[in-house]
Amino acid sequence: MSSPSVTVIGSSGTCTQSFRIAARTAAKGKSAKVTICDINYDMLAQGVTRLQAKTGDIAWLCGDAEHLPVKDASQDAYTIAFGIRNVPQIDLALKEAHRVLKFGGRFLCLEFSSVDVPGLDRLYDLYSFNVIPQVGRAVTGDAEAYRYLVESIRKFPKPAAFAEMIRQAGFHRASYEKLTGGVVALHWAIGGQEAKCIPFHLRLVGGCHGGPDRKYVFGETDLKLIATDHAIARASELLWRSRLLPVHAHVSAIL
Repeated sequence: MSSPSVTVIGSSGTCTQSFRIAARTAAKGKSAKVTICDINYDMLAQGVTRLQAKTGDIAWLCGDAEHLPVKDASQDAYTIAFGIRNVPQIDLALKEAHRVLKFGGRFLCLEFSSVDVPGLDRLYDLYSFNVIPQVGRAVTGDAEAYRYLVESIRKFPKPAAFAEMIRQAGFHRASYEKLTGGVVALHWAIGGQEAKCIPFHLRLVGGCHGGPDRKYVFGETDLKLIATDHAIARASELLWRSRLLPVHAHVSAIL
């Protein structure tokens, strides 16, 4: 089986995401082809000098998220953290992410969000607009850059609106989870032109309500995984993760 291909956009100075992906796959006795793409050449040059850059299968690209220098349908995953809000045309970046992903490829985006906890939201605003710029001034001498950081966070679409933008770009099963009281949100979706949903039947046994035979709707990607793995257990796992099947039940047959 070939190594999975992952495109990481931005964060090339620290390369935290990229190195963790490479390390985790290596810990499982596998490998991943990681492509780090950043529009800032100086950041890429900084990342290349890090010790971890010399291990793993890592490629470095200087490119624009709106026009990725990556082949169509060539990547198994696309990830970007705290960077997509800085892209001038977010809709184009999302379409590019969809373009480079293989059938069933995963899109993952971590981005700042809006705090939705009463009381914490006011404290967070106070901290963001008054403390962060002053800390930036003290550390770097540039308060404006940190003021822009705060303003860019406020202007970024709310999680539900951003999830809809992801769907409009062609992705399927787009969803998100707010973290740390809404300070950040993790978005995920399935890409690929053929990642549409079709119905199929499963025969279930053990703890199932409404009879043993039930109909579910899943993506063609999931069906492909089941067929490729030749494992009924894979169907059970998909249902468990979607909370459609009790953990003590399992799939006995695919109809």
